[in-house]
This record gives sequence, structure tokens and C-alpha cells, in this order.
Amino acid sequence: MEWQRHALERILDRDISRQDVLNILRTDEEIEDYANDTPFPSALFFGWKGAEPIHVVVALDSIPQQDTLLLCIGRI
Repeated sequence: MEWQRHALERILDRDISRQDVLNILRTDEEIEDYANDTPFPSALFFGWKGAEPIHVVVALDSIPQQDTLLLCIGRI
């Protein structure tokens, strides 16, 4: 997974760890699929850090399929 600078800055500013983000992506709910986003399809995930709601936006690079670009992390 490639972490975009913007995403890393946001998690530092908001006291959210990389592990928190990974847990949301693995275990919580995808609430929106943006298949037609450019330059890459993306998805919005919703999850929790304790009692705090968190959203995560990720984009999937189609070449190669394994690369994920982490775009945005924030509190709701």
C-alpha cells in the first residue's frame, strides 16, 4: 500500500494511526464505490476508532492491481 503524503499528514494531525486505518479497511464497511473516478477507481470506507467515527478514501491502481493509493482520512 502506498500512503500519500496528504493522508499521512492527516493521520498525524488527527491522532489516527496507520493501524487504525488498516483495521477500518479490513473490517469495516465500504459505503460508497466510485468505480468511474479518475485517474483510478476509489471507494469510501466508514469505521470507528473507539467511539469516534472515521472515514477513509482509497483508490486502486489498475496496473498492477496490488497497489492501493490511500487518499484521505478524516473524522466525521
